[in-house]
Amino acid sequence: MLKRHVLFGLVAAALIVSASLSSPARAGYAEAEAFVEDLGNKVIDLLKREDLTSFSEREAAFRDILIDRFDIRTISRAVLGSSWRELSSDDATVYQTVFTDFVVRIYTVRFNGYPGETFQVTEVTDWYDGDLAVRAKFEFSGSMASINLDFIVREVDESYKIIDVYVEGTSMLITQRSEFSAVIDRHGLEGLLDELRSRVGDRPETDTAGH
Repeated sequence: MLKRHVLFGLVAAALIVSASLSSPARAGYAEAEAFVEDLGNKVIDLLKREDLTSFSEREAAFRDILIDRFDIRTISRAVLGSSWRELSSDDATVYQTVFTDFVVRIYTVRFNGYPGETFQVTEVTDWYDGDLAVRAKFEFSGSMASINLDFIVREVDESYKIIDVYVEGTSMLITQRSEFSAVIDRHGLEGLLDELRSRVGDRPETDTAGH
């Protein structure tokens, strides 16, 4: 009888410890899911806005969303890799400003003109070093294929920030790091800044409504 009570006590203790360990994770999952779902809904609402009749207006709206939800500083440093340590304080400031413009342009061009219909989070899983991967899908009207996305989110100052996005399994951060490294190898850091400025300066037609 004593052994049975001891066994029951051990099982009960294990369940209590398990619950105490898993509850924060589940709470974190729910918060990360809500964070990404809200982001997706904001993008859908933006895509449906008929008052944004030019590319410049939509880009400005995307900028507000991206700066609020993305950890641009972390992304900019990770993309630059070891070359980040070669930047002076002033150069780092210039680079991050240009990089922010570049990221905003990338996502604005990617989604510009897409008739957004629905955004759905389908799964939240553990990533590396405490980060979470939030899988979601953009559905579009007409014959346009849906887009599968994995948002890598990190808790920052009691909130969440996106540090990478996988588009159909391809990391935007890794892709950009490879591209940046190739430019730096050929033309140095100043050449990279010139390339980014050039790509941001090549603005699409601003009188295209995109709807």
